[in-house]
Amino acid sequence: VVSKKLGRPGPALSLPKGRAADSWAEHRWTAVPASAAQIEELAQEHGLEPSQVEHLATLYGPGLSAVLSAAREPGLRERICPHSPDIRAQIAHAVEQEGAATLADVFLRRTGVGLGRCLGLDCADEAAQVMARCAGWDETRAAHEVAEYEAYVRKTYHPRGQHSSAD
Repeated sequence: VVSKKLGRPGPALSLPKGRAADSWAEHRWTAVPASAAQIEELAQEHGLEPSQVEHLATLYGPGLSAVLSAAREPGLRERICPHSPDIRAQIAHAVEQEGAATLADVFLRRTGVGLGRCLGLDCADEAAQVMARCAGWDETRAAHEVAEYEAYVRKTYHPRGQHSSAD
């Protein structure tokens, strides 16, 4: 339904091989512009801001409908982080449909949260709880994911004025 409203083809059922893979990859990552009216309609229908729908359409292309379907679940249409247009449904989609196994994977590869203003540090705890529900983690695993992600970010990016001893 979403793909039809945006005038885009539906999601692929399997990954093609050979030349078909090249054309699929090109189509998958090429944003097809939708009209402002279509974006607005989807935003109203799913309780999102138009800028969020546009962001999701650009990110997921024909897979947009799967993410918007996940956003119908309670609490999943909320932003992951106040500094990013990404929504919690993307976490569910990443775990359940794309096989994401770590918080770092979700933040750095599946969404833009890890590249935002706070690098995902302001929302890591809440995001790990969403991921825990989707992946069946216990509290220990969720806390471990947050600690691992925070350590990685601090080592890699030195956020918030923290510097290594070499600085």
